[in-house]
Amino acid sequence: MKRRQVLGGVAGMVALSGCLGSASDGEHPWPVVDEERLAEWERLSERSDEYNVSYRGIDALTVHERTYTYDYTELRESVAELSQGEIDRSLARFVASRMTLEGVGRRFVTPERLVDDALDGVESGLKDRGMESIERVEPGSPLPDVDGEIVEYRGETDIPSFSREIDVSGFSTTIEFAGEPLETEGVFAVWKPEVDTAYVAGGVFPLADALETLVPESAGIDLVDLLDLEFDPAEFRETFVSLIETTG
Repeated sequence: MKRRQVLGGVAGMVALSGCLGSASDGEHPWPVVDEERLAEWERLSERSDEYNVSYRGIDALTVHERTYTYDYTELRESVAELSQGEIDRSLARFVASRMTLEGVGRRFVTPERLVDDALDGVESGLKDRGMESIERVEPGSPLPDVDGEIVEYRGETDIPSFSREIDVSGFSTTIEFAGEPLETEGVFAVWKPEVDTAYVAGGVFPLADALETLVPESAGIDLVDLLDLEFDPAEFRETFVSLIETTG
């Protein structure tokens, strides 16, 4: 099992306690998400992870993490079709994790102390799927109404150049797509409703102006018509807020 250093603020409590306890000897549950809202999404993966958080050689906390990752398939398939397969990757995704906490440290871990460690996996997943220049920014709105920590991200996804022959006003023409970085936004929440249970949930999606960069200005083409897709980042954010609030 992996080991991590104890999060700030737990150390003093561990030193005073002197022994380890157990939150549960039973099953470590998966998160419950709003499957109806995710009807147009594909579950990309189900991941189990366990790791110890330690302080001075003492295993203060054991975390049993269960994570679902979903992909918005309509956007992925539309962009893949536009690029004739050159771009076939998850561009909008939702992640939900349930963490079962065991050990004496579970009583003293707050969302504020969990957030950096909990989002390490989120940030690694974003990088694995091609998101770069990831930075945390001041959270905007709307935000999920949870008693925890909110983190907002901005980053870029590299898009390769490609060409596509399309019909414009009855004439066939070849459009060259230079391949500009796609700006992406993400919002995540970390909260702990019970002493032995914590959650991480959130999602990332392209910004509206970023999607427009897929089409050269000189082409004079409406992206929505070209992709046959209605994509509104504001609605995506509202969907993610709702999904975060209903994750349990």
